[in-house]
Amino acid sequence: MKWYSYIICSVLILVGCFFGIKFYQDITATSYVNGTIDITNKFSQDSFYYVNSSVVFTPTENAESYAFEIDCLETENFDGERKEYKVVLNNYTLTDTTITGGSVRSVIKMDFYDVDGNLLHNAEMDLLIRFLSEKTQLKLSCADQTSANYFENYFNDNGIRLGVIEQLEG
Repeated sequence: MKWYSYIICSVLILVGCFFGIKFYQDITATSYVNGTIDITNKFSQDSFYYVNSSVVFTPTENAESYAFEIDCLETENFDGERKEYKVVLNNYTLTDTTITGGSVRSVIKMDFYDVDGNLLHNAEMDLLIRFLSEKTQLKLSCADQTSANYFENYFNDNGIRLGVIEQLEG
């Protein structure tokens, strides 16, 4: 054998040992958790979601209140009696919400202040979402024009992102 064949054999043996050790480490690798694992996974699924840049309240037929109404696409598989939902308006979860088999009702109360921190108006708005067989109806209504104006300005500044989110247990 030539002298360079000894060098090639030595290199091959060293490379084989190196890759053998790496292979052994990959096969026998173990992992551990430092801390705790939360196994109560909660998932959510949007059942209804409405997004717009503004809302315009118009007087109702009897002119005693002001409302914004829109028909949306059909929402499938909404079941307020058997499933758990939460209602979110502009990233705020609405707590005063009544969810029935085919509708969602909520009263939204919001205080509006001036730049000095003085209360300008305490506005109240009713939210009604009806899940019908071929469409979903969204209705926002205010009892007076002042409240409607304040909510219009709020939605013009912030947009409206309204979601009914099903809470899934995982």
